[in-house]
This record gives sequence, C-alpha cells and structure tokens, in this order.
Amino acid sequence: TGLRAVKGRHNLAVMLLERGRAAEAEPLWRAALSHDPDFLPAQVGLGEAAVAAGNDAAAARQVAALEEMGEAGMAEA
Repeated sequence: TGLRAVKGRHNLAVMLLERGRAAEAEPLWRAALSHDPDFLPAQVGLGEAAVAAGNDAAAARQVAALEEMGEAGMAEA
C-alpha cells in the first residue's frame, strides 16, 4: 500500500526532480501528502521543487511548514 500511495509517489517525484522536471514532481508530492501530511520527505521535496523552479515565496512557505513539523522538520528546513 505504501508504494502505491506515499512512498511510490515520493520516489517518482524524486526521479522527476533529478531530471529537471520539478513541475511534474510537485503534484506527486502533494498527492503523497494528501495520504500522509506528516511524510517529511515529501515536505522536503516540495521545498526542493520550489527552489528548482526559482519560486522564493513557495520555498519560504515550505520552510515554514517544515519548521512546524518539530525537530526533524526544523533540521530539514
């Protein structure tokens, strides 16, 4: 189940981001987060996609979202 929902979408999004396809990766991370809002790797991925797209406002929102996730999120932010 995890591979079809959260982990699978995350892994596909990572692959897309590595190939310079951040716009395609973002909806996959959002879909993963709809299943598990606390899945830290997807939250980090959204931040990386924002940085790759040069979207400073979205990157700042992701940093804030990560910081709200506690110690682990703050470390990633």
